[in-house]
Amino acid sequence: MKISRRDFLKVLGVSALPLLNLNNILRDEKEFDITILTSKPVESLTEVLKAVNSNTGKNIFVHGINNEAENVLKFALNRINRGVYKGSKIPILSSLSGKSIISVVEVKRINSTEPGLTLTYGNKIVDPRKGLFSSVSKKIYAEKSAAYEIRVKINSTDTGNGKRGEKAKISVNGKTYGYLDLKKNTSITLPTNLGKIKVATFSGKVRVEESSCKHKICMHRGIISNQGERLICAPQKVVVEVVGKSMVDAIVG
Repeated sequence: MKISRRDFLKVLGVSALPLLNLNNILRDEKEFDITILTSKPVESLTEVLKAVNSNTGKNIFVHGINNEAENVLKFALNRINRGVYKGSKIPILSSLSGKSIISVVEVKRINSTEPGLTLTYGNKIVDPRKGLFSSVSKKIYAEKSAAYEIRVKINSTDTGNGKRGEKAKISVNGKTYGYLDLKKNTSITLPTNLGKIKVATFSGKVRVEESSCKHKICMHRGIISNQGERLICAPQKVVVEVVGKSMVDAIVG
């Protein structure tokens, strides 16, 4: 079963909105998050950064938060003549003038999965097939498979030292099912429209151990532990998000 992009957006309970002007979004929201699943990390990251620079008219200062990101950024920046530059470890000063945007990039190798492009800001998900990312989206979805996950956080100073989460919030079909304590070694198996999905926590981390979905992107995403990170299984309508203690009102498992 291959879920459509429209159905994927419905899973999270938000509307698909065309990205008309990124400047308007950045004025209202703290962070704009881009997740890319691709077999061509240099080419895909290059196109995304070019699109952001072109739409905003601002210089972008980027920082890789892991070694893989630093390597991909090195080659990507060589392909961009202007507008995108290597930033310092904490590049906050570059945004004070209002003429620049700061962002961080993380790149990780993943097991072979379906290619994709997901754009989020606040509680909204933007359909990448419309607006300024339509061209790069078309190229990414034309790939046969993906071996890399790239996360680009625009308007962010998070350099990889994010707060560790305390609970894993589990949502099914847009509704909160409950929470798992990340400090406990435990697991829960949920019945879904396609079969089942097993979520496990251990040593402050969480992952999807088993899933009945076809492509198993939720499993390929691997292990997460920092607040705000998510594991999404769109076909089974399950979202696992790492949260802090203040957001917890119930615990399961």
